[in-house]
Amino acid sequence: GGGPWVSVDDATTGSGSNQLQYSGTWGTTTGSTDGRFAGTSHWSDTTNSTATMTFTGDRVQVFSNLSGGGGKAQISVDGGTVTTVDTYSSVYKTDQQIWDSGALSEGTHTVTVKATGTHSSGSVDSWVDFDRVIVQSATPAIIDDATTGSGENQFQYSVTWGTTAGSGDGRDAGTTHWSDAANRTATITFRGSDAQVLTDLSGDGSMADISIDG
Repeated sequence: GGGPWVSVDDATTGSGSNQLQYSGTWGTTTGSTDGRFAGTSHWSDTTNSTATMTFTGDRVQVFSNLSGGGGKAQISVDGGTVTTVDTYSSVYKTDQQIWDSGALSEGTHTVTVKATGTHSSGSVDSWVDFDRVIVQSATPAIIDDATTGSGENQFQYSVTWGTTAGSGDGRDAGTTHWSDAANRTATITFRGSDAQVLTDLSGDGSMADISIDG
């Protein structure tokens, strides 16, 4: 229930929906294998440095890495009530949920994460190590076959698939992937309560096996 959940990695930057914009002073980590989401994070101990994202949905959650040098962050939606969150932990932890907006009205919102440059007495620094956000929407997510990658809501294809692009015959976004070879797979990971698969039908269409979670 409640519609699909979409994870947005901290490294997904831009001015569009589900893209992060950073202001102030932020450092970046990439290629990490310590458990942070997609191996990346943005971090800052500079007062009033912000990470901002506009999204369409009815709930948003913020995830951060926690450490002995973790500082305090301020988080808000649409310029409303500001919640101060302490990201200090004596034990290093990656990809931890630190804030949840709760139910919002379905629509366009903006979430802001701000480094305060302050920390609790137990911490040795004021780092806010921002990892990702998760957005929930009551509107179903439509994932085109051409959306490929290793993240959530992205397809991974085994070998021997052909592709069509730029078609005007009614297929979604003008694209399809197609195969007549045995045991070729298209796989997608998603968060949600149900999924539907749509395909093109033709005179030379054949049989497909479809399963979820094995």
